[in-house]
Amino acid sequence: MRKRMPLILTTVILLISCGVVVQPTATPPAPALAATPTFALIPSATATMPPTPTETPGVATLRLLAEKKNIQVGTYLNRQWFNDPLWREIVAREFDLAVISSGFLWDAMESTRGQFDFSPVDEQVAFAQSNNMAICGHALLLAQLPYIPDWLAHGGFSKNELSEILRNFIVQVMSRYKGKIGTYIVVEDAPLPADMQYDVFYQKFGYDYVDLAFQIARETDSSAILIYNAWDDETADRPASQLTHQIVERLQSKGLIDGVGFEMHIDATDAPSKEAVIAEMRSYSLPVHVTEIDVDIRGLSGTREERYAEQARIYGDMLSACLESGVCQSFSLWGIGDKYSWLRRASPIADPTPFDDNLNPKPAYFTLLDALR
Repeated sequence: MRKRMPLILTTVILLISCGVVVQPTATPPAPALAATPTFALIPSATATMPPTPTETPGVATLRLLAEKKNIQVGTYLNRQWFNDPLWREIVAREFDLAVISSGFLWDAMESTRGQFDFSPVDEQVAFAQSNNMAICGHALLLAQLPYIPDWLAHGGFSKNELSEILRNFIVQVMSRYKGKIGTYIVVEDAPLPADMQYDVFYQKFGYDYVDLAFQIARETDSSAILIYNAWDDETADRPASQLTHQIVERLQSKGLIDGVGFEMHIDATDAPSKEAVIAEMRSYSLPVHVTEIDVDIRGLSGTREERYAEQARIYGDMLSACLESGVCQSFSLWGIGDKYSWLRRASPIADPTPFDDNLNPKPAYFTLLDALR
């Protein structure tokens, strides 16, 4: 899911990606990452300083080219953006995978115990299905505030009570969307040592809660693709890599997992190399999914053209890593349109997506196209 700033900032910035073939159906529904934007008429998409493309949007698209490479290309949805007709047009044209996270996380879905609000997810599922997009539900369990409801975080529940509460939630959600959502991030970001105190389920179960959630998910919809997703695990030296390997290997030994998710919220001043990402993708004996990717350029110096060029290079390298690894099955942007990014609240110059504020394609978009050719 998109990712988060360090935990200490989560109370300030709510941030809330996967894919595999599904009989059509992201995360977000999910808590709103920013105030509902005010929309105005937006000009039709034209390139912002693109390299000279051989094809233009609408002739060659990410979606059409990705299909030829047998890979899904996705984007995070948010129903707050649905009343922007250009956004809807671009998403339908360019992507065949919808990552539903907004409104999907537990705090949004069951803010009051026993009372479920499925309407945000239903709307996004309908949009994805109407555009023949596969769907990834993102995520069933991210076990820290603000992504779980207050009643759960502060309820003082016993281990047995938490087990039943978790079972009820997963069964309710997966049963409702069976046959519509074909891929789920079941657990996201099991805690590293610094965050263990904030994880309600870890305090009672240790890491066994991850296995429990996957077991419930497998029992509820045996046809669904189940993914473990983590931030900072895209290369062997990243903070979460060792823990991700341990969790994935344990789940795989029990037949409970179908894929590994990489949340790639990249600082352009410290981007991983293509070779390192390929090596880490191949280190798992499971399919890998880039569930979330954006490239924050706020720290880059130089002209706008130079900063955009470096961003384009990084996007191209990461998609090329996915393609060249031989194990990567999907590549999902963490939204399109810089003004809609979760990073806009952190910095007005992060500009992390391949589309600018007016939804004009930036050089990164054309680099992604070229990588798929």
